[in-house]
Amino acid sequence: MVDYCAGYERLSRLWQKRFPQQWFDHHYEALQHAPEQQIRTLLDFCELPFDPACLAFHQTPRTVLTFSSAQVRQPLRRDTARAALYGDKLAPLRSRLQQAGLLSTDR
Repeated sequence: MVDYCAGYERLSRLWQKRFPQQWFDHHYEALQHAPEQQIRTLLDFCELPFDPACLAFHQTPRTVLTFSSAQVRQPLRRDTARAALYGDKLAPLRSRLQQAGLLSTDR
């Protein structure tokens, strides 16, 4: 899994370097903290108008045919407490990600 993440990071840096004007770097934590601001920033980047429905995505009646269909019916998760349940089990992975420079040590 660490090798996959490292490859993904290398490819991401390559495309960001080659096409900086077409690259949008998104951080989920920022979206959690300030959803409207982050959504507006993304839409501005894509040259799309803001629609208040973007803030109520979970209330859309349309059919969603993806594996995340259950998630899109829920509001944006603002807590990360559930991740703590897996802390000990993920420690070896977290350590390897840090060694590879893919995860900051302040997490």
